[in-house]
Amino acid sequence: MATLLLTQAGRAQPFTVTWTIGADSAVVEVDGIWKNSIDDLVRTEWPPELWAQLFVVFAEGELDPGAPGFGAAFVPGTWRVEGRKVRFETLAPLQPGVPYRAEFRPWRLPGNGLIPNFGGGGGASGRMPVYSFYEVPAKRNEGAALTQIFPSAALLPANLRALELHFSAPMRRGAAGHVRLRSAGGAELALGLGPAETEQWNSTMTQVSLPLPSGAARFKVGETYTLEVLPSWLDAGGRPVRAAVQKRFRVGPPDRVPSDPEAWELRPPPPGSYLPLEIVFDEPLDREPATRLIRLRRGGEIVSGDSSVGGEERRWRFMPVQPWAAGDYEIVVAPALADLAGNPLGGGPAAGADKAGRAAAPGQIVLPFALR
Repeated sequence: MATLLLTQAGRAQPFTVTWTIGADSAVVEVDGIWKNSIDDLVRTEWPPELWAQLFVVFAEGELDPGAPGFGAAFVPGTWRVEGRKVRFETLAPLQPGVPYRAEFRPWRLPGNGLIPNFGGGGGASGRMPVYSFYEVPAKRNEGAALTQIFPSAALLPANLRALELHFSAPMRRGAAGHVRLRSAGGAELALGLGPAETEQWNSTMTQVSLPLPSGAARFKVGETYTLEVLPSWLDAGGRPVRAAVQKRFRVGPPDRVPSDPEAWELRPPPPGSYLPLEIVFDEPLDREPATRLIRLRRGGEIVSGDSSVGGEERRWRFMPVQPWAAGDYEIVVAPALADLAGNPLGGGPAAGADKAGRAAAPGQIVLPFALR
């Protein structure tokens, strides 16, 4: 349970976050919300995008809010109001050994004109979320769990460039011998993973990108394969991965045509809202770089907010810290961004100068749009 005291109209206002863990789901509740905000929540039917702006749970987050990679994955669930509580229920049980973080943003409540800005490290806006952390204890001597495999799509190009794996705890290097590929008939194929030094790990050794040599897997177009991560892989504590995890996928033709940002579909939000800005790509892109290499700019300054990639790596979503202001914006994309086959971005306008007169970096792709 986590409690944070805020001030409204000269009186202390507690927000209490509680976790209730069940066999099939977990419930996270925030209590102590102002009555006028609760009344507005009851009267209006918020879409999930707005609820996620107010109250969200992350998996695989660092326990230090300032650490790199903090809040790596949204936990899916449903929201509702019960009394003076906002209730979030996960769609699946919490996994043992995985750290979870609940984040409640009071300034995004309805009627937030009554809610003061409260400082203390909440970013450029001076607003601090209420954080609460929970981790289901892992069984004694139980190893890390493989929680996600990317790309997430069921159809992948024959010249797939890399695999991305997420674990619940720090791992040891050396995927070769612990990740295998089988054909539909059960035959084991050479995956062609390189030595440990070619593996690209994050700072906490919980996420890794494994480059695939071109043609090493001998994919056949139209065939179905199973990727399996074996429990022989050891985590940082020397314990085997908790269980074997499989991903089945079908192979499509090699992808030799780069994504064209001019063909991306932009879904702008209305000014004054907290609704997300969305970009639908013309093909799946490499997930982890897409979270870092696409930025939003207004008046020459980077817009603060949270970005994520989903929809089988076809959709980029940006949730702002502040409500959207009417005006001119630019989506700035680094040229290193590539699709699943490693083809660099193609097309797009030449880099020029932004509205503040600052030149874009060489090779950057700048996509202007306006909110009116």
